[in-house]
Amino acid sequence: MAILGIVIGIYFLFGFINSFFGWYGYEKWKYRRVTRGDLTESKERNVFIKNLEFELVPKTDSLEFNAFIENGFTYGKHSSVKTELIKTKTDFPFQVSFSQKDTLNKITFDLLPITKMDSMDYFVVYLRKPELNDTIYLKIRKWENKIGTDSIGFIKIYDKNNSG
Repeated sequence: MAILGIVIGIYFLFGFINSFFGWYGYEKWKYRRVTRGDLTESKERNVFIKNLEFELVPKTDSLEFNAFIENGFTYGKHSSVKTELIKTKTDFPFQVSFSQKDTLNKITFDLLPITKMDSMDYFVVYLRKPELNDTIYLKIRKWENKIGTDSIGFIKIYDKNNSG
């Protein structure tokens, strides 16, 4: 019985140590986060600002996709549930959040650097103001049998209030 208690104690100690170093070791609260098109999460974190319009080419009704503007944020120091806005910590306090994959249809969406945005990386467009003044283009790629992908179209994301 004593051995079982020691094994259980070691098991829980290992879990605590793993969790501690996994969170604090990677300092996850220091890095900017994005909801990746998850509208529910964006609203729950209270970072959602407004929906953006999008057009699929060719048109289809079977894709799961969202695009919107949200405040830039980080996780809280002790929990990924807590949200810290980064408005005063950057020149680009807003970001465009869009879906990055549709797992049901085996599709991914890749940002195309066709237009000049305020700032961008591979998955996120950063904004100085909560408005999109240009069009964002995403390539739609379908994954086939673990061999690779095939481009099946693109998505145009725009703000109907700022389209010129």
